[in-house]
Amino acid sequence: MFTSTLGSFEWQALCGGFTPELGDIAAERGFFGLKPEGIYVYGTFRTADGDIHTPARRLPFGSDKGDAGVSGDMRLSMGRRLAVQTTKDSPDGQQHFDVAAMRASASGAGLLVDRTSDAVVYRASGDRDMLVEVSPSALHWREEDVLDLQGELVGSGLHWYLPGRDLGMYYTSQIYEVAGTIYGEKVTGFVPFDPVYMADGAALYAEKDILEGEQLCLTWYTWGTRWDDGTVEVGHTLSGHDQFGLCVATDADGLTVQTSNVEAEYEWAPNEYNVERVAFDVDGEPWEFVADPRGVQPDMGRIPNPQQEGLMRRVGDTRKPVHWSSWGEANIAYQPPRRRRFTTARSARL
Repeated sequence: MFTSTLGSFEWQALCGGFTPELGDIAAERGFFGLKPEGIYVYGTFRTADGDIHTPARRLPFGSDKGDAGVSGDMRLSMGRRLAVQTTKDSPDGQQHFDVAAMRASASGAGLLVDRTSDAVVYRASGDRDMLVEVSPSALHWREEDVLDLQGELVGSGLHWYLPGRDLGMYYTSQIYEVAGTIYGEKVTGFVPFDPVYMADGAALYAEKDILEGEQLCLTWYTWGTRWDDGTVEVGHTLSGHDQFGLCVATDADGLTVQTSNVEAEYEWAPNEYNVERVAFDVDGEPWEFVADPRGVQPDMGRIPNPQQEGLMRRVGDTRKPVHWSSWGEANIAYQPPRRRRFTTARSARL
């Protein structure tokens, strides 16, 4: 057991919603003593033929000067180019890296950032076209020969803060419902635009990551669903050891879930590495992540937190999803289920 010390809240997080403002998008200022780490733009999309495409890109906060809190020789969780995994032409029906598209994509080195009166605009400085244009209400993401997606913000922005004695994380998220093309095929889905703030010298999944260094996060899914009744809902659901856990979600009108009381139980696949289902207790309400058999991403290697795609929903929901994504992880290396490692921890959640 650990002993809780001054400055420790046993990894209990704060979470909520916010109204996006242009001046705060990719803000180069710090929050809670934390500095800008990087901005993550990503999503999972299904075609009419059933293929799954998962593009992702890491953006810096400022142009031509690197990342505000990250040194040039630091390990990063993503490279400087587009990452894209797809089941298209897959020999086993699972997602694999499109290496040719990734190598041909615009480099993130020397990205140009323009703050206009309406939006923050990222453009590549080389000969390959790349655009991320984001405002409080809309997003446009284009990668030459790969994707062109546009759409509007769903509800409110979402954010959560995890304080620690020496480290911490402030994670912000604006999730846009988009339509467009990937590899020339029509798709609809969701693109989160997620600026992350961490301690000086920290990098998500790589250096001084409080979730990884403390072996804290057991599961994390970023999700969105458009249902056949016309409603839409997006959010983040996380659970881990000690007091860590949260779910924050929004529909078109605003927050639908805001809680740090989340428990998880895992149903593992036969390989005992991936999951088939994760059952969540979200402040007394049962939810579930149901894995897509084609949502596994084996090219990422035998990492401790295998990435998967599926569907997040309330248990018993009879609505049918029109388009959806739930991309995330169950961290088998940190030995689920939840353990309470502090001598002061109560048997019940606060």
